[in-house]
Amino acid sequence: MAATSQTAETQSTAMKAEPVPTATTPDPSVTVTPTPQTSDPGDNPPTDYITFDPIGDEATIGYTALGPANGESELIFDRAHPFQGLDFFCVPYPPVREEEVDMTVVVERGDYLSRIADRYDITVEELVRLNDIADPNLLFVGQELLISEKVPAGLGPQAMGRGITPEAITIVQLRTRLEELDQLGLGTETGDLVSMFEAFVGIVNDECWGLHGRRLDLRLVEASALGGTGVDLDTLRNAACLEATKSIPAVIVLNASGLVGTASYCITVDNQTAFVSSDPQPSSTAAAADGRLLSDTFGAEQAMELMVTTVDQAGLLDGQNIVVIAPDTPTQAQSVEVGLTDTLRRLGHSPAVHLIGCEGTVWCRTGLETAVARMAAQGVDVVFPTLNLVSLPELVVAMVASGAPKPLIVQSAFNQHGTDGAAELVLRYGGPEAARFYDGAVFVSHLDTGRHRLGGYSLQAFDEMCNDEYSRVTGQARADALQRDDAVYDTVARTCAMVRYVARALYDAGPNPTRRAVHEALGALGPVDSPGMLPGSFTPGKSNRPDLVQVLTYEYPCRHGSGYRTFGNEPGGCMIPTAEVRAVN
Repeated sequence: MAATSQTAETQSTAMKAEPVPTATTPDPSVTVTPTPQTSDPGDNPPTDYITFDPIGDEATIGYTALGPANGESELIFDRAHPFQGLDFFCVPYPPVREEEVDMTVVVERGDYLSRIADRYDITVEELVRLNDIADPNLLFVGQELLISEKVPAGLGPQAMGRGITPEAITIVQLRTRLEELDQLGLGTETGDLVSMFEAFVGIVNDECWGLHGRRLDLRLVEASALGGTGVDLDTLRNAACLEATKSIPAVIVLNASGLVGTASYCITVDNQTAFVSSDPQPSSTAAAADGRLLSDTFGAEQAMELMVTTVDQAGLLDGQNIVVIAPDTPTQAQSVEVGLTDTLRRLGHSPAVHLIGCEGTVWCRTGLETAVARMAAQGVDVVFPTLNLVSLPELVVAMVASGAPKPLIVQSAFNQHGTDGAAELVLRYGGPEAARFYDGAVFVSHLDTGRHRLGGYSLQAFDEMCNDEYSRVTGQARADALQRDDAVYDTVARTCAMVRYVARALYDAGPNPTRRAVHEALGALGPVDSPGMLPGSFTPGKSNRPDLVQVLTYEYPCRHGSGYRTFGNEPGGCMIPTAEVRAVN
C-alpha cells in the first residue's frame, strides 16, 4: 500500500494550510462552572426536570429556551421538489424534456489535459480523440474543449460513463460491520442499515419512477469494524474502497456506520467517486476531493476547534492543567494535532499530549496505562479524549482505577461521540463507578441528542416522515420517538436523509448527466433536511452539513427520565442539550 503512505504525507502537509471555521461563541464574561452533580427529585419526565447550562451556569426549563426546536430556521426549502417534501419520501414527477447539450469546457490559466481529464472523469486519450488535438502539451487559455459526445435529443437515457448506464445509476452502501463489536461486549443497537437503505432506494425506484428513466442500482460492500486479522484495519477499509469504486463501480458511495482512516481519500481522490459520510473528515481530504466528499457532521479539525473555542471562551480552561489523549489512527492523529492541540496552544494553553497506539485495530490501548499514570502523578483538570467509542471506556476505567480526582471531560462529534449509544458504552464496560466518573462530561457537537427528554419538545416532521415510510415499506414496527432505548429512530432518519441527498442530486443533474455533473449537483444541494430538522446545507466549498453547534452534557444517573437502555433496577445515563444553539460562521 505505497499509495497509502503517500496519501498520509500529502494530507499532513495540506492540513496546515487549511483554515478551520469557528463558531459564534458565548459571552466570555459569563461566570462558568461544570454541570452540578445533584439529582432532581422529580418523577414525571420530561417536563418536571431542570437542566443546567455548563457554559452559562443557568437553569433552563425545556428545549425552547435553548434555540429553535421546530420548523426550518431561516433556510429556504423548495417543498415542491419531488425529493424534498415532508409528507412522503418522494413523489412521482413528469419526465424532463431532453435537449441536445454541448458538453464542453473552456481552458483556464493553469489547466492542462490531465487536470481537465481528472476534473471531468475522462481519460487524456479521450480528450485528444474528441478534440483532434495534435499536441497534448499545447493548450490555449479560452480554448473550448469537448469533454463528452453530444447526447442526441429524444433518444432517452444514454450511457454516460462509469456507473451510469441507460438503465441505472450505481450507488454503493459501504457498511462497517458493527456487529463485530459484539465480540467485545461493545455493540450498539442501530438497526438494520442494509434494510434501511434498500427501503428508501426501493421507494425511489418503485413509487417515484426512478431518476429520469433510470433506476438506482444499490450495491453493498462491507468493511471490518475491528481489524486485527493479520491485516491492519486501514488496509481492509481501502480494499473495500477499491471494490466499491473500481470493481462495481459506483458513482456515489454512502456510509452511515462509520469509516475512518484513509478510505475517504481512496474513494474521492484516488478513484474520483463521490462519498457521503457520517464521520468527520480531514480538511485536507475534503480539499483534495474537489467537491466529491460530503459529511453529515463537522469536518475533523473543525469539530475540535469548535469544541475548544466554545469551552475556552466560556472560561472552562483558564489556569487549568489540560491533557489531550489522541489515537495514532491514520489521518486522525494529524487532525487532532491541527484541530485540537494547535488550537489550544494558539489560545495560550499548554496541553500535555499522549498518543495512544491502536496497532492497526479499533482498540487503542498501547501506552494508555502510562498516560493515565502520568495524569495521576502530574494532575489534570480538563481532559480532551479523542479515542474512538470502543477505546474510550477503557480510558475512563483506567482513570477511575488511578484514584486521580475527577477532571472535566470535554468531547466533540469526532470519532462518533455525543450520542446516547456511545456514552452508554462507558456504563456497560466500566459499570456505575465509571459512569459516575463520566457524569458531567461536556460535548460540543451538531447533534441534539436527548432533546426529546426536555419540556417543549415537538416531534420533527422529517424524522416522523422517514420512520413512517420505513415502517410502511418494510412492515416493521415503527420506532418510538419518545421512548428511545436504541438508536433505530435516529438511524432511520439519517439513512433517509442520505438517500434523499443522492436522489435530489441525480434529479437536479438532469436526464443524461456525466459523473462530474452528478458530483457537482451533490455539492450544490443547498439546504437539506436532516435528523432533528436542524439547520444544515451543502454548497460549493462547504462539504460539512451542520450550520449550528450544540452543547450537550452526559448525566449519570439520568435526571431527565429513566435513562438510556436501563435494565432492571439499575439507573441509566443520558445525554441532554444544555446550552444555547450557536450558529457556525
